[in-house]
Amino acid sequence: MKIKILLAVFILLGLAGAARSEISFLYNVGFENPPHVAGQPVTVSGPPDGPTYNGGFLIANVPLMGSQAAVSDGNTMSFANPSVFVTSGIHSISWDWALLTPDLNENLQCNVTIWQTDLSMVHLRGGDFNVRYGSDYWWSSYVENVVYHYEYEIDMDSRTFSFFIDGSPVLSDLPVPGSAFDKVSFYRPYGNALYAVDNFQWEVEIIPEPTTNLLLGVGGAGLALKHWYEKHKKQKE
Repeated sequence: MKIKILLAVFILLGLAGAARSEISFLYNVGFENPPHVAGQPVTVSGPPDGPTYNGGFLIANVPLMGSQAAVSDGNTMSFANPSVFVTSGIHSISWDWALLTPDLNENLQCNVTIWQTDLSMVHLRGGDFNVRYGSDYWWSSYVENVVYHYEYEIDMDSRTFSFFIDGSPVLSDLPVPGSAFDKVSFYRPYGNALYAVDNFQWEVEIIPEPTTNLLLGVGGAGLALKHWYEKHKKQKE
């Protein structure tokens, strides 16, 4: 009777583990000191607390955000995945953003691109912005000197994504236009628009294959059965 209960416990543990996921932060960047110093370029330290490339963004105290933030004094800041291409897992990529000073002579104020896919968002002069996915666009508007919280949730296992503004979904479960991605970049390719980025987070959730956990449970049950058999055999001798 005891061995049957033990076997059942191991198998149930394996089944329960099949539904258990692992969540970790690849990036959690608050642009605080250390390692980021006000008045200096954003420190390129890589994950978890800095970008992997900085093409001129500076650290500044931004009262609007209540803290230090990265401000676009150059044209590019990128956060790359150390293992190069992302092909699996659920990736939650989020940040706070505000346009501080527009460039009235340029149409493009800010571009955020998820590389190797056709996922991007663009803020334009005059308060319009769009989220691009493949050949489709979703349009909305923004206000200067207002902080917005943007988030992509990209499920590379199902090849779908959702997009949120201030915690509310505006796009849900749409096809990801690509089979992999490797980094997220903030651009100001033209002009002198100043925008701030803060609290950049890249969270990864890995859901293990159900068969992996089930095999572990069955393996544990097998070891328990072997132990019981050897013990029972010795008792008979």
